[in-house]
Amino acid sequence: MGYGDIDKMKKMLVKVTKKPKKKTQEQIFMKKKMTNSEKFKEHSKHHTKKHIEEMKILIKKGKSFEEAHKLTLKKIGK
Repeated sequence: MGYGDIDKMKKMLVKVTKKPKKKTQEQIFMKKKMTNSEKFKEHSKHHTKKHIEEMKILIKKGKSFEEAHKLTLKKIGK
């Protein structure tokens, strides 16, 4: 095994160990600076109508978008 092989191995290890991080929905929303109605439109692609309606009720009661989402997931699911 020559020195060239070691360099190739090091490059391969670096590529394998550096995995791109997945962005959370919150990070995507923050980057886009969406309004609540835009958030709901994007959010509804991944969740049921019942889930969205429950979130709207919680937001009207004063919860943030993220808090409402977490509570709704526990109560209703996706």
